[in-house]
Order: sequence, then C-alpha cells, then structure tokens
Amino acid sequence: MFDLIILTIIISASGALSPGPLTVATVAVSLKRNWKVGVLAALGHMTVEIPYIIILILIYEQIKIFLQNFIVKVFFLTFILIFILMFAFFIIRESLSKVKIEMKIEKIYHPFLIGVIFSILNPYFLLWWVTVGFVLIKIIIESGNLLLFFIVMYIAHVWLDYAWLTGLASVASLSTNFLGSKGHRIIMFCLGIFLIYLAIGIILGEFFNFKILF
Repeated sequence: MFDLIILTIIISASGALSPGPLTVATVAVSLKRNWKVGVLAALGHMTVEIPYIIILILIYEQIKIFLQNFIVKVFFLTFILIFILMFAFFIIRESLSKVKIEMKIEKIYHPFLIGVIFSILNPYFLLWWVTVGFVLIKIIIESGNLLLFFIVMYIAHVWLDYAWLTGLASVASLSTNFLGSKGHRIIMFCLGIFLIYLAIGIILGEFFNFKILF
C-alpha cells in the first residue's frame, strides 16, 4: 500500500504540475480574487476526474477505441479549441481595456466551473489517464480490493492538484497588490497569449505530430 502511495505521487506529478488551460485559467481569475479560486477549481476538476477514472476502470478498452476514432477526435478537438480561444479572447480583451468592462472573466466563469470545463475539454488530461495514469488503474484492478486501493490512490493523487492550484492562486492574488493595475494587465495579456499558444500546440501535436508542448 505504501508503494502505491509513493508511485501515485511520482506519476501524478507529471500531470498535476504540467502547465495547461486549467492552470492558466485559474491564475487569470485568481488575479482579482484569492486562494479560494484554486480550491474551487481543484474541486471542479475532482468532480470530473473521479467519475472519469471509474469509467476507465469499467470500460477501458471501449473508451480507448472511441477516442482513437478520427471523426470523434476532430469534433472533440475543434470544440476544445473554440472554448480555449474564446477564453483567451476574454482575457486579452480585458487586459487591453483602459476602462472596467462589465463582463469580467471571473463573473463569466466561476472557479468551480473552470475546474469542470477545462478538465472535460483538456485532451491531455483525458489521455493522461489512459496512458501514464493507467499504470495506477491497472494496479487498482489487479489489487483484489478495488475500493480500498482506489481511495488510497486517489487521495495520494488529488492532494497535488489542490496544492498546485491553490498555491498558484495564492501567488497570483498576492502579485496584484505588488504590481498594480498596469502589471495586472500585462499578466492578463501574457496569460491570454499563452492560452493561444496551448491551442496551437494541441493542433500541431494532434494533427501534425509536431510537439511544441511538453
């Protein structure tokens, strides 16, 4: 059991600590709020992740074949890219605005919904569990005590998400006090550009096998 905990932490770090749309969106909203954004985003992420893992445990082979279908892949990725680019547009628009706009991104996207939406629409999160993370799922399936091993594994995994997102949210919210309005707008602009970069990375990686993301 202790081996499972250590293995889970090591493997999970590769996913939890990787920059992605959820990380960027959490930081963007945290700039005008506080550390609670990270907690709520992680809770939203967990709301998606738990049932997704359970589904993989039950019907892994069928899910894998479904995700490999080209038509499904194109439709799924197109929907993802539209959402990411739309969020990037809101961030950049706000960063360039010299007056307060009425539809702030933190009002458009609640932190909990950010956690849910950017988990569902993150192909790397979905694929991580059917590739790297499936080592953990296989251990659970072969353990003979599925419920206990699942609970232990997931607790060892999910605390990294909470620690990472809450830590980033705390730093982001504190930075606003030091950087002022102009610094805040610069950060927002950079985050919007980075989201566009992630969208381009997804297109190149999935359709042209050219990776600019790690």
